[in-house]
Parts: sequence; C-alpha cells; structure tokens
Amino acid sequence: MGKVCKKFDDLADILPNKEAIRIKVVCFVYGSGYYRTTLHPYKLIFQLKTKIQVVINSAISNYGPSLTNLAEVCAHQHDYEYLVDVGLLTGISVEREYIREGKIIKMIIIEFTDASGKCECALFGHYVDELNKKMGKENEGLPVVIQFAKVKIFRDKTLIQNVINTTRIFVNPDIPEAEALKKGFVADSDFSKCTESSK
Repeated sequence: MGKVCKKFDDLADILPNKEAIRIKVVCFVYGSGYYRTTLHPYKLIFQLKTKIQVVINSAISNYGPSLTNLAEVCAHQHDYEYLVDVGLLTGISVEREYIREGKIIKMIIIEFTDASGKCECALFGHYVDELNKKMGKENEGLPVVIQFAKVKIFRDKTLIQNVINTTRIFVNPDIPEAEALKKGFVADSDFSKCTESSK
C-alpha cells in the first residue's frame, strides 16, 4: 500500500508545474457509491506497476500503435486484461463462415510473425471485409498492424482476437515500426506464403 501511496505523492509533486504527464498501467473502473469526488462515474486505479513520467512534448499522437512482441503475447496463460498492438502478417487462412444466434458471421485466422515468434489472430464480422478491402489496395500488402486486440486463451492456445468497435487495422501504416517490420520481413521471409494463402 505504501508504494501505491508514493505514486500519488510523485503525481502531486509534478502536476502543478508540468503541462503534461504520461501514466502507464492503470485501471479505469466504474465508481459507485454516494461519496464520489467527480460527477462522472469512473475512477482511475493506480497499481504497483503504474509508471508516471513527465512528457516534454505535450502533443498527443492519434492512437499511435505500441507494438508488443509476440513472445510476450504468447506467454500469457489466461485471458489478458489489456489490449495489445501487434504487427507483421505472414499468413492468412481461408475465409470461413459460421452461424451465431441465427446470423452468419465471417471469420479468418491471420498469422503474425516477429523476431520473437508467431501468433495467430482471429478476425470476425466486418473486420474480415475491412482487412480484405485494405489489403486489396496495396501492392505489397505488408506489414499489417492490428491495434487494440485482446489476448484470449482458446482450447489451451494463446491467440489474439478483434474487439468489436474497438480494434483497428492498418496496412502499410506510415510509422517507423512498419518500415522496420518491412526490412526484417524482406531479409528473413518469403512473401509468397502470404500471397498464396490469401487466394
């Protein structure tokens, strides 16, 4: 408890004099009860892992991806509470359909690879159409970055899955990580796997 209180002390020390701070690893929860300190129904919970940093440049990027290495993703043995960003598509399954609650739902499995390993990602519903449309506009089709995906355990296997109305798909995004992924892919892989499996 003392360590968490120390974080509040740190925050109080830097807030009055700084324009912006960055807070990492916090929880947003629904705050109930009669004695709330704000009019909105949410509260922020600091944890032992919470980090507070002064931000020199106060410009906020527009949901810029922060790629997680796949070994870290696959190390989870339970559903993970935080959304992750991953990148470098190296394979696509055949599109499938299944019926859920009387509706036909599209699904594809895509494979991501990075220097640390591989992981599968399941895309459902309109995300299947979105990926196909975006990849159809690109000559190379790589890299693909999936942002705000959840880590799930399915049949004792760790995989990534889209979150309805949250997950974002980028094909060849204009970010430094994408260029690095392209260079690594060209050096280490054969693009034919991706193009053949998507036919």
